[in-house]
Amino acid sequence: MSKKLIAFEVCALALTLALAAYIAFFTKATPLVTRSIREMVPMKIQGWDSQTEKLAATEVAGDIVRDVLKFDDYIYRLYHNEKNWVTVYVAYWKPGEVTTTDAGVHNPDSCWVNAGCERIKREFGRELSLGGKKLKPAEYGEYLPPAFNSKNGNRDITRVLFWHLVGGEINAYENQKTGYRSGLWGRIDRLPLIFADIKKYGLNQRREQMFIRLVLPRPLEELQRDKDFVRLVEALRPLGIFEGDSWGTL
Repeated sequence: MSKKLIAFEVCALALTLALAAYIAFFTKATPLVTRSIREMVPMKIQGWDSQTEKLAATEVAGDIVRDVLKFDDYIYRLYHNEKNWVTVYVAYWKPGEVTTTDAGVHNPDSCWVNAGCERIKREFGRELSLGGKKLKPAEYGEYLPPAFNSKNGNRDITRVLFWHLVGGEINAYENQKTGYRSGLWGRIDRLPLIFADIKKYGLNQRREQMFIRLVLPRPLEELQRDKDFVRLVEALRPLGIFEGDSWGTL
């Protein structure tokens, strides 16, 4: 390894640690969300039955997920009827808990791909309207599960729609890479994301955040015409995913 490369890596490491220290100890924000996620997202939605899902297959695995994500509140539910099913996952972080990058990196492009999924389609900042109402730009992707997890050799496409809100406003993903290394070297890999977040939000990187993910059974173009699906998404309005809505007013 050349001296120049070693010097670059040392400088990158020092900068990463300095930024992490500043963000951890000298930034904060006032919370806008005053209700629990369970209060904001109803269990009963017309046209749907619902049930609470586990974060992972076992209790131990679920504890590991909570420890990694470090959220303060969450829901994970399955809504279903005779025609469709949709899973709704929402994670919430209070101000001061995690940085924008640390919350935002836990998305399908990273976690699912690292787990062996293959990203086959991605739309960034997708414009979307349902029932004549415009939503904030959403992230949309389609993924194939790992072959060893597929039943009978069939790899069904998993379709996902998600938003990452920071202070109630959309955090846009642009040309999101697939997969990231974990640990310190992964943090260095994400330095460009950290700089982009600082440019957008300033040095206060520990604002209130929410991640909303919907896993869909069919192409989004078909579901947009389904009245029950429209009704389900409208029920998520308190989360702030529609244009013109903000956490302080919902």
